[in-house]
Amino acid sequence: MDRLADLVATLVDGDDKRVTLWDLTVGDDTDLLDRSERTLRDRGLTDEQIHTESDDVEFPTRAIVDRSGDFDVIVMGEGQQTLLTTVLGDTGERIAEGAVAPVLVVRRDRSEDGETDD
Repeated sequence: MDRLADLVATLVDGDDKRVTLWDLTVGDDTDLLDRSERTLRDRGLTDEQIHTESDDVEFPTRAIVDRSGDFDVIVMGEGQQTLLTTVLGDTGERIAEGAVAPVLVVRRDRSEDGETDD
């Protein structure tokens, strides 16, 4: 989350820019949204610059693509490799193919996952 927050804070550098944190997870758990908001505040963003939304949607990828015209840029973290992403393609790639706005995918820090570059 730190790499993602650093990038977003850099993009939103200036009083006239805002960021929307949009949680599309199913259920009432807002822990990730709350942590993301706190992390951006720690990076110097003000309450006026951070807007949060939470929606319970069946198809998050489609929801992002459908609203992509509402944003200047979509910044998202890299998802986990699953059977679904193997068959349908990476979520970030699918969003980038359908989105109106540019999409930046921040890759996970492999050292945090115990992975090494061989």
